Amino acid sequence: MDKKQAKRFYKSVSVEQVAAGYQVKLDERVLKSPAKASLMLPNKLLADEIAKEFDAQIEKISPETMPIFSLASTAVDRVSTQRDTLDSELVRYGQSDLICYRCSQDEDEFLAKRQEEMWGAIQQWMSDTFDISLLAFDGIMPHPQPDSVLPKLEDAVKSVDNWRYVGLYRVTTLSGSLSLGLRFVTSDFAVDDLMAHAFLDEYYQEEKWGVDEWAVERRDNIKTELADASRFLSLLQ
Repeated sequence: MDKKQAKRFYKSVSVEQVAAGYQVKLDERVLKSPAKASLMLPNKLLADEIAKEFDAQIEKISPETMPIFSLASTAVDRVSTQRDTLDSELVRYGQSDLICYRCSQDEDEFLAKRQEEMWGAIQQWMSDTFDISLLAFDGIMPHPQPDSVLPKLEDAVKSVDNWRYVGLYRVTTLSGSLSLGLRFVTSDFAVDDLMAHAFLDEYYQEEKWGVDEWAVERRDNIKTELADASRFLSLLQ
């Protein structure tokens, strides 16, 4: 946020419905994104939540306490202006999806079984939902997916509207899995379930060898970001 806006400069916060959607107003000034774009919101629920974030500011405006405003601004400032570039980035995640790189039975049969149960279910969901048949491989060395997969990954990514896309991008990049991102934004998939899938290997290793405090702190931070994304998506209903 602009440094000259570091102090709260408004007395009242309100929501106004206009022909194109909903706007948040600070006194009589229409709220804009950090890039000064029009922040036209798709529904009153989302607008009300952003209004609450601004109204909760006391003397200074703290962007870190306004995650919903931040995500809405990302949809306007970044997704709507860079969609093709972002689409290509997410498709690359799909071509080397986390869930496709597995432990072999010979290496660790218990981890291999857990991956098959949890990641295999997501793999099947991708097939059932998007007709995308991802291949799974032993080990972590990159392997190409079939040529037929690429256009279907592109179609799946393009099917997500700009508002939900901020959730898709966040989950995909934090987890390393486009499949988990698509599952998260298109169906009922709780944050705890997402974490269990995204960090399956880490949780398994901690069961065997003990907790890594640094890893726990990192996951807690990621979980907070995912929870914000989940709340944002719930406001789009």
